[in-house]
Amino acid sequence: MADSLPIIQAPISPLSATQISGTVYVIDLVGFTALTQSQIAADPRAGTERVSQMITDLFGRLMSALADRDIRYGGFAGDALIAYQSFQSAPLAAGELQTLAANICHQTSPALSCRTAQAEGEFWVGTLDLDGDARPFVWGTAIGKAFASLTRDHADEDAPRENLADIPKAPKAALATASVADRWTIVIRALSSVACQDARPEQLQHLISRAHEICAAHAAEIDNVVQDEKGLLVIITLPPSQALQTTDRDALLKTLTTGRAPLVRAGEAESGHGTVFRYRPQIGDQTVIITIGQSINQAAKKVATPAPNANANLIAPAANLSPSHAPSFALIGRDTERQHLQAAYHSSRTKPHTAIVIGPAGIGKTRLLQNLCAETGGESVTAEVTPGSRHVPFGSAQDLAEACNLPASSVFDTDGQAQLTQRLPHLVIVENWQWCDDDSKRLIRRFQNEREHGLLLISSRTEITDIEADTRLQIESLNAARSDELIERLAPNQFSTALKHSVYDLTAGTPFWLVQAALHYADPSQATKHDSNLAGLEGLLSARARGLSPPAVTLWRLHCAWRWPLSFEHAQGLLDRFDIHIDDSHLAELQNLGWLIADDQGHRPAHDILADWGVADLPVSFEHDLHATIARSVARAKGSPSRIANHWQSAGKDLRAAVWYERAAKAADRAGAHGLTVVHLEQAEGLARDAKRQNPIRYLDRLALAATANWGVGKLRRAKQSLIQFDKVARTIANDADKRAALRRAATIQSEVGQFAGNSNMILTGIYRGWRNSDAAEDAYEIKARRQGFVYYTLALLKLPVNGRFQTLIEQAHTAGEYRSEALIGCAAATLKIKSCDWGEAERILTQCHQAIAQTDDRQMLGVVECLLGLNDLFRGHLSNAHDWFEKVANIGRDQDHHLFKVWGAYAKAEALFYEGQAAEAKSLAVEARQLAKGLGDHQSICIIEGLLAQLHIAEGANDLAFQHARNAMRFAAKLPPSNFSTLEGIAAPAQVGAALKRNGYRVADADRLMRAGRKALKTYAQVFELAQPRRFYVEGQMALANAAPKNAQRHFQKAKEKAAAFGMRHELTLAETALTQIEEPPYGATP
Repeated sequence: MADSLPIIQAPISPLSATQISGTVYVIDLVGFTALTQSQIAADPRAGTERVSQMITDLFGRLMSALADRDIRYGGFAGDALIAYQSFQSAPLAAGELQTLAANICHQTSPALSCRTAQAEGEFWVGTLDLDGDARPFVWGTAIGKAFASLTRDHADEDAPRENLADIPKAPKAALATASVADRWTIVIRALSSVACQDARPEQLQHLISRAHEICAAHAAEIDNVVQDEKGLLVIITLPPSQALQTTDRDALLKTLTTGRAPLVRAGEAESGHGTVFRYRPQIGDQTVIITIGQSINQAAKKVATPAPNANANLIAPAANLSPSHAPSFALIGRDTERQHLQAAYHSSRTKPHTAIVIGPAGIGKTRLLQNLCAETGGESVTAEVTPGSRHVPFGSAQDLAEACNLPASSVFDTDGQAQLTQRLPHLVIVENWQWCDDDSKRLIRRFQNEREHGLLLISSRTEITDIEADTRLQIESLNAARSDELIERLAPNQFSTALKHSVYDLTAGTPFWLVQAALHYADPSQATKHDSNLAGLEGLLSARARGLSPPAVTLWRLHCAWRWPLSFEHAQGLLDRFDIHIDDSHLAELQNLGWLIADDQGHRPAHDILADWGVADLPVSFEHDLHATIARSVARAKGSPSRIANHWQSAGKDLRAAVWYERAAKAADRAGAHGLTVVHLEQAEGLARDAKRQNPIRYLDRLALAATANWGVGKLRRAKQSLIQFDKVARTIANDADKRAALRRAATIQSEVGQFAGNSNMILTGIYRGWRNSDAAEDAYEIKARRQGFVYYTLALLKLPVNGRFQTLIEQAHTAGEYRSEALIGCAAATLKIKSCDWGEAERILTQCHQAIAQTDDRQMLGVVECLLGLNDLFRGHLSNAHDWFEKVANIGRDQDHHLFKVWGAYAKAEALFYEGQAAEAKSLAVEARQLAKGLGDHQSICIIEGLLAQLHIAEGANDLAFQHARNAMRFAAKLPPSNFSTLEGIAAPAQVGAALKRNGYRVADADRLMRAGRKALKTYAQVFELAQPRRFYVEGQMALANAAPKNAQRHFQKAKEKAAAFGMRHELTLAETALTQIEEPPYGATP
């Protein structure tokens, strides 16, 4: 007899399963565990052999008899055998199974009896491989129904034992090796019975894999996974041990139920110690997995029962709780909100669903979210956003990754993000969205959009406008009756009616304050139960803290200033610097108040309301010393630069804080968190405004970061301002080498930011100047190639033949694997091809760019390429293709939270819709794009949008609005150089709309001036860009009609038609042909 089976932690194989319809049978062997363990206890060696033989005989007969009816073994739970049968075979008649099983039990051992149940429905059938030990695994609706029927119907254990001759004899089978040992066993309820109904294989695979990882870290193993009436149970066994040795068990329980991502809640994991019998016989072609022990059954009975029904108003009622502790879940007066969330959860089973819960601090949002987790019983993950995490690059997304047992760094690359998307459970909760950083918000939105189904549940103290919600709930305070009910739940029979009214008046029905007030007045030391000594809500907290010892108060202040989880040992070390010595009793004082909560990293304030109050009235000198001490401690531990900066700022050390904010900006920039980079740079600028004078090189670093970061989030005006300031500061540097280095750096930044910046003359001039100051030997290949590409672009604008050089550079960059350089240079080359109406060659180059940039993580450059592809198709009249490209650009803008891409996608899509004749949709998008573009200072986009709106309004007959928008378009066009080919609609609109207004008789003199000024601008534009020639002649024709010269108009329209046909511009060709058709009709053509 082996002492124990070897623990082999092999990887969990993928769980493959099929959903079928059929019948599930449950045979409960009454007293089976007690019978086997009594025999083993009497004589361990002989008893184990007898039990092994009995199991082989019993299960051999049962499985042989069931196999004759096409019924297969499905698992063993407690003392119950599970079997299943598909609907392809006739199910056993009612009572037939009981008779069959009872007879086999009696034949095997007179001491054995059984009761049975069966249910029809859908369930999953698969094979589960645990540490190289494969076994059948069944779960689903029919399993739960069968166990529920077994519990409810109390099947007769004394069914008649007859027809013994018909019972098959046990097939011959060699006895397998059994394991008998005293050991700790842990039983967890991983899913409720309700959740088992909808659990899919990939969800169970993820859950079991997580449990396996945890067990492997504690030298434990998963012995069995099975569904019964409680839900999905996971039985975990530890190595043999004495009952008094609880260290390993406690460590494993803590990991399972606590920490950032607990596998289950504390009430859903129970342990027991005793003799465990493990047996794995092979009977026919089926492996039977048997693990029995009284400790297992006892632990399973103690495991939390399924969540209360939907009508329950309170989970875990506060009966028998000490008045000084609030219940874990107290949900009162939220029936309507709970029903809405249940509906959202139901909807999310078939498609992604986003629900938002909004309410002020302490209103009970967290309790409502926890209640949904308890009611649904499914796997969930929670990212609790703290004020500090918003200053960490992708801080909230990192929290989410760690909650899913992935490295926090997973969020920084596309593979890690894809893995995180797959790991997300059905229910994802993000608490305190108001503190979530913009870059994390972007990722979370993308994760949700990419899922096939699932519920994203968000709580926030402020209104949310940056994510679309399918369900939106506004949480209000409790009314007086519900407040009284909550107080009574917390402290039964402790409050008079008058005191309840007084507490309600003080707290205004906010649950957090109700709890604090109830616990304060329920304290036996509050002999006089009145609130006359409380000066508002802060006075309530002060009254609760009145009994704390001075060291406990200081420990509390430290936790409030620290904000993050802090271990007791670390707190002792920090306070020793102030000659303040603490011990466990001081920590216990705070825990008794319920003001500190523990996790696997230490303790932290239970609510940020408490933390804010805890540091509100610190003496200034002590506050500065405390924050300085914390800043040094975090720096020694190589903590977040932004957190260090924040503490130095709170310590009154602004210059030190500025230095750390700059470091935080650089860290954010390296992580691609452009939004956070901008935030930290602004913080540094506000604290060290004289940095330019003190250290111009450092100031240039800050300006360079500001330019690239603002471009990264699409804030073009700020990016331009930083570039202009960079150029000015670089000119003031005295050292010639430093000045040249700065100018070279300016060239690199400008080449990235300026290609589509709307002020390309300034950008290209800067690039050329930087190139002249460059030393090719000092530059990396990518920068050199990129800069030369843009220099060639500048030369091409001066009409110099450089196309061959472009192609050479593109090929060199591709060969060297510099895909971003290849795309940048290719975009410059394609721009020239679009200008000259060489649509096919432009498409070829851009397609090559698209393939190149697709091999990188640079989605912003991808957006630029796709925008050019869309413009190429738009100009040549492939409107459907253009529409698709611009939609992709808009999606990148939304995913990356890149404002400029949002503008591009919106106005370009509006332009395509306008060409297609969908004026209403085009107008809506154009208005939206204009608002975004104005906030960014994007003159090029504003020019195009104003021109587009002018044409839309003139088509509606809204002359006033058309005139206003046309003048705006001309005003912004004057700010742009003629190198911006995409501004055609903005350049053409003033003359085109002016002509229409003159024909309408609207402010004829003003319309004529607008028409003539627009004509001049359009003529100049068409001299630079051949693609504008058809529109120029078309507008000339419209102006001739306005001046009552139809013959001239006809000549211009004909020329526009010829140019459009030659250039392959379908939309322009349609405009010209339509105009020619109309001019041949009255009043211009001959009258019939």
